[in-house]
Amino acid sequence: IKYFTSAYTGERYGFGDLFFVFKERRYGKAIKLTILVIIGYTIISLGLSLLMQLAFTAVNLPFSALMGGLSYENSIEASAAMITGQIGIFILMLVVNLLLLLVMYIPYVLLMIYMFLVYLVFVDQPHIPTFDKFSIAFKVMFQAGQSLVRLFFSNVLLLAGVTILYFVLMLVVGLLIGFLAAAMDSPFLIVLILAVMGVLSLIFYIYVMYLMVGSIVAFYYKGRPQ
Repeated sequence: IKYFTSAYTGERYGFGDLFFVFKERRYGKAIKLTILVIIGYTIISLGLSLLMQLAFTAVNLPFSALMGGLSYENSIEASAAMITGQIGIFILMLVVNLLLLLVMYIPYVLLMIYMFLVYLVFVDQPHIPTFDKFSIAFKVMFQAGQSLVRLFFSNVLLLAGVTILYFVLMLVVGLLIGFLAAAMDSPFLIVLILAVMGVLSLIFYIYVMYLMVGSIVAFYYKGRPQ
């Protein structure tokens, strides 16, 4: 975060800045801030998990009742219709559950952005009172007149892109390893492919994290109180 803030503001950044938090009595404030962040995250996560379970239960109960109601038919024609109906209901239930999961994922992404903003305030203004850091982060996130929706969806798309890329890479690696194992029986090539794919995955991951962190840093500096 210190590196990104220095790059954004045009300040010089050197190796010594890695130890930024250990200078000028910042470490104690960092520990206190982190403990509060962990406590807050735990409480909010438990609340979100409970809401998630209630929402999934409320959504799936009608589907379970519908599938159970179809199972009482006895004739062959009715049994065929029952199976078709159950498959249709099951597919619909999966789609609804996936949409619900995506909706429930929104607060976690917003929470991640907020916690990052809290640490940005710490890096930018380390000596102000700890609870003021939470207050400033909240104001930057919700009251600065910036497009939180754009920031949110850009980060979601980046996370989705990383997930899709990793899935494609695993599929390609699996196919290549299967082909090499069947055709050449070459452990060296298999290890080489795994190493190359690992390095490519790491490079892409670093680049995506660079974009995500950079977008939140820009969001903070454009919306912070002057």
